[in-house]
Amino acid sequence: MGQAALKIVPPNDASNSGETARVEAAEASAVREASAVREASAVAETSAGRETSAVAEAPAALRAPSGISAQVDGEAIVVSDASGRIVARCTPDAIELIADRRDLVLRAPSGRVKIDAALDVELSAGRDVTTSAGRDLGLTAARKVELGGAAREAQATADGAVRGPARLSLEGDRAKVSARRLDVEASHAHAALSVVTVLARRIATRAEAASLEVSSYEVTAGSLVTKARDALTEVAESIETRAGSARSIIRGLFALHSERTTLVSKEDTSVDGKKILLG
Repeated sequence: MGQAALKIVPPNDASNSGETARVEAAEASAVREASAVREASAVAETSAGRETSAVAEAPAALRAPSGISAQVDGEAIVVSDASGRIVARCTPDAIELIADRRDLVLRAPSGRVKIDAALDVELSAGRDVTTSAGRDLGLTAARKVELGGAAREAQATADGAVRGPARLSLEGDRAKVSARRLDVEASHAHAALSVVTVLARRIATRAEAASLEVSSYEVTAGSLVTKARDALTEVAESIETRAGSARSIIRGLFALHSERTTLVSKEDTSVDGKKILLG
């Protein structure tokens, strides 16, 4: 802004006193405007200097004496070890812990390790997953627990059954095991069951000794074959056989001992032998 002119009016010049007052007022206004402009320019220069200084002072990376560093990568913060390998990355969407070619260990020597997620928790391993507990191991779910091999396309066998990976499913009060083959080995086994239903194409049982104690025993079969070196049937009260026809083939002695014997035939009765001894 240009410099304001200064006009000196003699004190005895009364005619020019009004003009002098107006000039002085204009000069004071011009001085105030110039001062305001200088102050605004100074504030702008100070703010720009602070921003430039802040940008200049922002470090490219924070580095510890051990060599571990942290730096800004776009919207993420990256932490690297002394060799420069990235070990952690923090973004607005996720936090990653990275152990490249090394083990990742979460350790709490005097406390617990707890993972809490509002949605899902997923564990994935390229090889094995091993779980061990010094005391108890609990696995619970509000809906279903399922264990099994990797899912693959089911295949139908020659007998018409559909085969797939073995699976164990626990849902509510129901447990289901699906497998092509189920092996159970135990020194002692005990089962308390209310109702048992077995559906099988073939059942084979081998045992050194077997004992069956029931209140009622019923067998329904198209064909029943019993083979034994010695057989003993003991009935406390009565035994009854109902058959369309009966035939006994005895290679050696056939002996029948009873207090009383009754033989009744509606038609013929034949007794054939080389000798028939009565009495």
